[in-house]
Amino acid sequence: MSGPTPTPWRVGRAGESIWIEGPKESTAKARLPGNRGIVCDFRLFGDEALDAETEANFALIVECVNGGGR
Repeated sequence: MSGPTPTPWRVGRAGESIWIEGPKESTAKARLPGNRGIVCDFRLFGDEALDAETEANFALIVECVNGGGR
């Protein structure tokens, strides 16, 4: 069994992209400034309501990983 997921995670958003980034231990390849790793990266739909829902879902994922339910 693997160990706990490294935290903290956070949501990033720029242009048509939204992503979840975690500490460098959370991924082996993609890196962001400050030694943070991209955990997942999505392209937004361009529809305001859908994009807001996507961002809200990402926020829930991040809350859970960062200990919201622990």
